[in-house]
Amino acid sequence: MLAITKFYTHVCTFPSTTMVSKVSTLLLLILVSCLVSCSEQFLRFKRADIDLQTCIANFDIHRDKIIRTQDSQKMGAKYLTEFDLGTREECLRLCCETDNCDVFVFEEKNSGGCYLFHCGPPENFKCKFTHHANYSSAVLAINRHLPDLESQIKLTKHEQDLSKLR
Repeated sequence: MLAITKFYTHVCTFPSTTMVSKVSTLLLLILVSCLVSCSEQFLRFKRADIDLQTCIANFDIHRDKIIRTQDSQKMGAKYLTEFDLGTREECLRLCCETDNCDVFVFEEKNSGGCYLFHCGPPENFKCKFTHHANYSSAVLAINRHLPDLESQIKLTKHEQDLSKLR
């Protein structure tokens, strides 16, 4: 009975501070590792709607312009995410690799904040901009859903060709 009591006391006592510290450190390392892995996967994500080079070539960049965030969000624009990046080109690439991103704002100061937005197609654009030094804003100048429209047009043409056979 004494052996059972000693075992129970040993198992049921609170872990030592050293043990808690080691477990906390291990959990923190696992969490950081997961976050780094998720960030790398996010950055490698490729948009399915248009290829990267087409996307990069079709952004209109406006220096000294900043998005009117509250006005744009009230109109229905969606803020997607923000990263600290070194250059506007990195921000452009990130926007092209991010689903639904059609506008980015890059802070041209030391911190290099890159803000991504979804403002919608040109016929229903939901973002407003204003002059502001040290910021660049860029808008995707082509309809992101152009490949979908092209495939629908081809499908319609094929349907017409088929119906002509009757």
